Amino acid sequence: GVGGEFRVEGLPAGRFVLAAYRDRNNNGVFDAGAPLPFVGAERRSLLTDTLRVRPRWPLEGLTIRVPR
Repeated sequence: GVGGEFRVEGLPAGRFVLAAYRDRNNNGVFDAGAPLPFVGAERRSLLTDTLRVRPRWPLEGLTIRVPR
């Protein structure tokens, strides 16, 4: 599958929940799908753990799996 590193900078200290989606049509926006004509939603994933971001501390080793 597609994989790689990612980096997010400038977050304030706090607790966050991370969500990701597979951008099937490469438009940069999550598409929820449509009933008529039927178009399925893009696959997404939500981490079940809350991430704690601390000032000036890196958060490493995070893996996000988005179903196919």
